Amino acid sequence: MLAGAEDRDESLLLTCADQPDLQIDLTQETGRLDEFLRSARPLGSTALIDSVYQTIDRMKMARNTRKVLIVVSDGQDNFSRHTRDELISKAIESEAQIYTVATPDALGFQKAIQQVDASRGLALLADLAHATGGLATPIDSASSITEAAARIVRTLHEQYVIGYYPIGGMRAGSRRIQVKLDLPDVRLYARNRYYSTP
Repeated sequence: MLAGAEDRDESLLLTCADQPDLQIDLTQETGRLDEFLRSARPLGSTALIDSVYQTIDRMKMARNTRKVLIVVSDGQDNFSRHTRDELISKAIESEAQIYTVATPDALGFQKAIQQVDASRGLALLADLAHATGGLATPIDSASSITEAAARIVRTLHEQYVIGYYPIGGMRAGSRRIQVKLDLPDVRLYARNRYYSTP
């Protein structure tokens, strides 16, 4: 995934266990991130919601205006202070696009309560991507992570930005939008809400 980064791009890496842990702050040196990712191992509890929340705050300090967050997780959370709804509101307000790579466990070996938690986790990842105009990509094996990364890079490099001014001026608050496309063989990813500040 990092191979698709351009020279002017900035990246950061934050992992989560019992709490968010900033591993590498905003940098243009993607080699350091790549090196860390190859040696990372899961451990402890999972404060995923808090970690994504904190990452969105860190991204505000980036120089580039376009911001993309890639979340690789099973979506399950058992240690966060923030709620799911707080995170989705924060994500929409940030105007960052969130791309999720879902890494679910094999459901056949889980108890019923674990399957419910797994389904909730996958739903969180899908909702984050959908609400921010990103892309949710489930994977079923370690080898398919390369394919997921290539899909995200391709999507990021083939995007168009559409802007508009709402009729009746800007009013503060949440606004719903719907983007429709009448072209064959084209996939559309667009946010369905945004926050306006006059």
